[in-house]
Amino acid sequence: MNQLEPTLDISRAHRFTGLMNKKKLFEKLAELLTLESGPSFHRVLDGLNAREKLGCTCIGKGVAIPHCKLSADTPVAAVMILDEPIKYGENDDNIVDIIFGLMVPVENCEQHLHLLSSIAKLCEQESWLDGLRCLKSDQEITAYLAATETSLGEFL
Repeated sequence: MNQLEPTLDISRAHRFTGLMNKKKLFEKLAELLTLESGPSFHRVLDGLNAREKLGCTCIGKGVAIPHCKLSADTPVAAVMILDEPIKYGENDDNIVDIIFGLMVPVENCEQHLHLLSSIAKLCEQESWLDGLRCLKSDQEITAYLAATETSLGEFL
């Protein structure tokens, strides 16, 4: 079963124009990860920034997986495709245009690691990433992720 399924819905899969830097990216990601019943926008943003200070979450191939663990009832995932890549870290090679954001309950470390591992494995497939980059609408992104879930089955 795809580990993103219970955490990702169409309202959290978007294509973005005009996000010029990592600060703006994290602000938009925190908005997407904030639930009505969960941690506030500022707690999510602080969590993402605190984790990023421990080490850059860019995994290469234009992909980053910013994530945090907070007091929350359920994990939440978001996918962002940027029209223009942005510099993501100190290293000039850290340019990203695909972002998978995660917020996971602090007490569920195993699920946190499993979600990170599943996304990283999926992102090893260059053709899959290329397909994701070609999508023009939020609905196309969601359909692509759903098709991936169906075709990969237990891969994730």
